[in-house]
Amino acid sequence: MLGSRIGAAFGDLHRRNGVEVRTGIAVSQVTVREGHATGVQLADGAHVPGDLVLFGIGAVPNIELARDAGLATDRGVLVDAALQTSHPDIVAVGDIAEAEHPAFERRVRVEHWANAQNQPAIAARTLLGKEAVYDRQPYFFTDQFDLGMEYRGLASDPENVVVRGDLAGEYLAFWLDDGDRVEAAMNVNIWDAGDDLTALVASSTPVDRSRLADPEIPLAEVGAQR
Repeated sequence: MLGSRIGAAFGDLHRRNGVEVRTGIAVSQVTVREGHATGVQLADGAHVPGDLVLFGIGAVPNIELARDAGLATDRGVLVDAALQTSHPDIVAVGDIAEAEHPAFERRVRVEHWANAQNQPAIAARTLLGKEAVYDRQPYFFTDQFDLGMEYRGLASDPENVVVRGDLAGEYLAFWLDDGDRVEAAMNVNIWDAGDDLTALVASSTPVDRSRLADPEIPLAEVGAQR
C-alpha cells in the first residue's frame, strides 16, 4: 500500500530506534527449548534469538455465516454503495463488507474501525428505504515511536508517489494515478493538512507534480499548470 520508498522510510525509522529489520528472507522454523521459543531459524542459515516470536500474517474475514445464508461473497460480503447485500433485506458493514465505492473502479474492503463506526448510519438509511451512499474515503492511522501518520484514499500504484518534506521527519506523501490525480495522501507528523488532503483525494483534477512537492505552494494551489 505504501510502496518501496515510503516503506523504506518506515524501515529506517525502526532501525533508528534499535530495531533490526530484515526483509526478503524466509523463516525456516521457530527454535524451541523446553517448550519455549528461543528464536527463529532463517533460510539463509542465520539464527535470530528471542524470547517471544510474533507472526503478522494478516486477517481473514469471517464470512461463513453470510456464505451459508446464500449471500454473494468474494474477499468479503459483497455490498453495493448503499451497503446492501445480494439480499434486499440484509446489509453488511465493517471489516467484512466488500463495498462498491463511488470513487473507485473496484470494490473496497477496509480493515479499520472507522468503517464499523461510520457505515451503520448509511446501512440504517438503506434498511429504511432511504437514499444512501457510503462515500467516505478509506482511512487508517498509526503511531510508531515518535511518528504519527494518517492515510486517506486508496492508491492503485504504490510506487507512483510524490513527497513533500523530509522522509526522516515531517512530510506529506501523495499517490497519483496515470493522469496525475491524487488517489491517496498521507500526513506524517503534520496535523494541520488533513482537510486539504481529503479535498485533494476527493478531487478529480490533475495536479502539477513539482508544485505538489514544493512546501512553499499551498495545497489548494497545486493544480496542473495550463
